[in-house]
Amino acid sequence: MNRLLRAASIALLAGAGLAALAATGALAKEYVIAVNKPNNLHVIDADARKVVNSCTLPGRGSPVAIATSPVDPAVAFVETNGWGEVVGVNIDSCEVFFHAVLSQGTVRARSMAGVAVGLDGKELFVQVAETELLADRYQIRPMHRFLVYNTDAGLDAKPVRSFDVPRGQTIMAPSHDGKTLWSYGHEVRQFDIATGKILQEIRLNSWEEDKPTYGDPDGLSFWPLYDNIDVMIFPYVAPVFASREARDAGDFDQLSDFVLGITTVDLRTNEWAQRDITSFDVLIFSMVTHPKKPSEIYAVYTTLSKYDLDTGKLVDRVDLDHTYYAAAISAEGDELYIGGTFNDVAIYSTDTLKQLAKVMLPGGDQGVAGIRVIQR
Repeated sequence: MNRLLRAASIALLAGAGLAALAATGALAKEYVIAVNKPNNLHVIDADARKVVNSCTLPGRGSPVAIATSPVDPAVAFVETNGWGEVVGVNIDSCEVFFHAVLSQGTVRARSMAGVAVGLDGKELFVQVAETELLADRYQIRPMHRFLVYNTDAGLDAKPVRSFDVPRGQTIMAPSHDGKTLWSYGHEVRQFDIATGKILQEIRLNSWEEDKPTYGDPDGLSFWPLYDNIDVMIFPYVAPVFASREARDAGDFDQLSDFVLGITTVDLRTNEWAQRDITSFDVLIFSMVTHPKKPSEIYAVYTTLSKYDLDTGKLVDRVDLDHTYYAAAISAEGDELYIGGTFNDVAIYSTDTLKQLAKVMLPGGDQGVAGIRVIQR
């Protein structure tokens, strides 16, 4: 079975484009969605290795988080205008059909990469940090907030509901149950999307009771990179001490290891796991697993690394010509798409870690923006 046919099968199983594919017999193609400065959205044909459409977004930029619709692959929502607004755009016509200003009245709101579309495509979730601009001071709200919009709310969209969440929650991903979403923060939490109730909590910054010899972890999860795998991956590095007493004393002379590990959330089942992979040796910004070989995981920053989760060993590593922040993978699992930082998206073989292509984006650098992968 060739790559396109397998990609079409995955799309059918997910329910995306079922009617259209049945009527036309067409096979789904894979596209990478990327944004860059000053305020552009680009659609990359992964097979043709080229940008096939570019849209200029309204506002001053610079765009950061992208949320694609699980129902309509022609729809993308982007945080922009100083991270204070969200626009919805048709990636074919470039028509802006949705616009939400996150600040209201004397409350200034900014979103730190937290935006997601619900499983049914009807609701948009946006994370915000809020500060009230008072006459004599700026009053920072003690909680962050998730705002919920109808995706068809138009160009003056207002939230239909909201709920407070602990500070530090950022990226979000909807669960396949249609009732909850997961969010990364100081801890990883699962929220009921109707009430905001915390249903599960995975400890990170408070894991000392679960991992008594482990010091405080450090991690970076700024990009929703679960496309084609339906698994959120949160990398961490942490010191491991010889004893809890050494950890409590901060005695680094009794350090037994410094580990690289991952916390994973399966969006299909809501099951999670936390495990060390190997001793930490290079800086890593994001990771993605193989959709057909879950024991293979890939990590990116200044290098592209391939690990075997079963053995904890490094399989292969190549140097990159510049830093890349975000890694995504094809539905077939044969290609990696890496983006962020400069104005290019590079494509690598998962088998050999050789670069297959580099697609240049019209405009400036991507800043800290991530990338998304769709089939249509």
